Amino acid sequence: FATISLAGRRTAGLSQRWAARAAKLQRPDQMSPLALQPERQGRLFATFSFGELKVVALSDGYADMNTSSLRSPDGGDAPPAVMAEVQLTAGKLRLQVNAFLIMAPDGNVLIDTGSSSAWRATTGRIYDALEEAGVARTAIATIAITHTHVDHINGLVMPDGTVAFPAAKAICVPENELQLFAAESRLAPLSSLVRPLKDGDRIGKSITAHAAYG
Repeated sequence: FATISLAGRRTAGLSQRWAARAAKLQRPDQMSPLALQPERQGRLFATFSFGELKVVALSDGYADMNTSSLRSPDGGDAPPAVMAEVQLTAGKLRLQVNAFLIMAPDGNVLIDTGSSSAWRATTGRIYDALEEAGVARTAIATIAITHTHVDHINGLVMPDGTVAFPAAKAICVPENELQLFAAESRLAPLSSLVRPLKDGDRIGKSITAHAAYG
């Protein structure tokens, strides 16, 4: 699931169609002047308003990857024109890892959770991002997962093994990835909270999930 609708407005960018798009993701404090302007931001977060909703972009950090990770949609090498547009950091493709908190009148919904200690030393910052944004982890009652990659699901559990969002009542996981989620042994204590997420499902009163595979 890569897009959601916020009270009738579709918002893209919760996951990447392919790695070329990922290469252009920005940390919340590096938003382009031409992009929607945040009403509040820090180094690891930026808050935007959509009517009665607030969306908080949260940085979980970044991962430097080999340029060979950048592939075309058919699985081949990325076209030279695409490579020419990609900004590299010390010869590496820097993938920014982000999550999104949707603050609605009927409750807060966290979209993806970062990687905690399960991936790179440069990721796992979502807890710091929430603190910087002034949002307690106990204020999150619902979590929705776009897909089950390591940098989207493992933030459900802190590096010390404790549950990161103890007030969560539901973890919505795409129904075609339930088995992949269940295969992550570190997430076993949360199995009773898992709810299948299907195309068109509503999450609260303001959010609708849309399948956008790629």
